[in-house]
Amino acid sequence: MSRLRRGGPLAAAALAAVLARLFVDWVRPPLLIVGPVTVDDVNGNRTVGGAATYAAAVAKAYGKRACAVISAGPDADLSVFNDHDLVVVSSNATLTFEHTYTWWGKSLPCLP
Repeated sequence: MSRLRRGGPLAAAALAAVLARLFVDWVRPPLLIVGPVTVDDVNGNRTVGGAATYAAAVAKAYGKRACAVISAGPDADLSVFNDHDLVVVSSNATLTFEHTYTWWGKSLPCLP
């Protein structure tokens, strides 16, 4: 008398689908960051800025890996994105803001 096979091709396909789903969930970053990287010129001192940059730094501080889709020029410092998946939409120049503080207040022109 022959034994009935358990599972067969259908069980193998179901197991492969479950394992594929678990692998995709394990590899996919839990956070998506989208935005431009900026250069902030504060009284002559240039530093990297922009909401995407700060979000990446906060995600790294919390130990989370993110996928970042950013726009930046060739002169941008992207070291804050080292531990994240990064997609860069290249542009001719990085968006630059000049912050000038004077005794009467603050002005913020956007430089080309």
